[in-house]
Amino acid sequence: MHFKRILMICIMYVVLVAVWWVVASQNEGYPSPISTYQVAFGGIDKHGEEIQSVLANGFYIGEDEEQGVFWHLLDSLAYLFGGFALVLFVGLPLGLLVGLSPTFKYGYDVITGSLKAIAPVVWLPFVLILVQDTVMVALITIFLAALWPLVSSTAFGIKMIHQDYLKMSKTLQLTRTELLVDIILPLIVPYIFDGIRRSLWIAWVTIIPIEMLLEDKGLGHWVWNAYNEEMQEQIIIGMVLIYVLGSIIGYVLKLVADYFNYMD
Repeated sequence: MHFKRILMICIMYVVLVAVWWVVASQNEGYPSPISTYQVAFGGIDKHGEEIQSVLANGFYIGEDEEQGVFWHLLDSLAYLFGGFALVLFVGLPLGLLVGLSPTFKYGYDVITGSLKAIAPVVWLPFVLILVQDTVMVALITIFLAALWPLVSSTAFGIKMIHQDYLKMSKTLQLTRTELLVDIILPLIVPYIFDGIRRSLWIAWVTIIPIEMLLEDKGLGHWVWNAYNEEMQEQIIIGMVLIYVLGSIIGYVLKLVADYFNYMD
């Protein structure tokens, strides 16, 4: 079964590269798989000139604050986990309240029902009006975009707890604190991590356009600068890095969630 999945993934990637090759061959100036590979890892172009590897020089620091791609990647990760720290600090207790209190859940649904439908990037100009610091703007925008999945998943986890566990807590005469710490939290760990995974993914896809608009630093800024400088291969390299890093984060969190999924 695993072999079939791996084979299918390989086939899909081969098809994707083949389509890319055809599109590049039909559009002059469009980066091909070979030219993109050479820009990423270095090589010799068709004119016999050496191409410097973008990835090998990823930690380059030059004049006028010019930096290699890996510095921008680290900036994006700093934005990501900084904003997500706010999400975790607020989202987990808020999710517990929503899950444990039907009255609070009603008020939460009324207030946030429409807010969830707002596209993450739309928050950016609103936050810019209130905050002038670009770092804080990025962190707050990530927070506003990625809060909801963690809250919803945590509340849903509480809803899925079997009533026998709650009856047992009454039999043992557990306090509310003991009920929360000894029964509820351990049982909803898989849901919490699933919410963390989805919130992190939303935060990741949110921070890229934010960096493009703020024009400060990060992978989004690096990709946008490559577009302005007409360095098409670097745009694709940036897209691949964004995809790979996001996939790794999501996969690791899924493994953690599956490890703690002892409710099945």
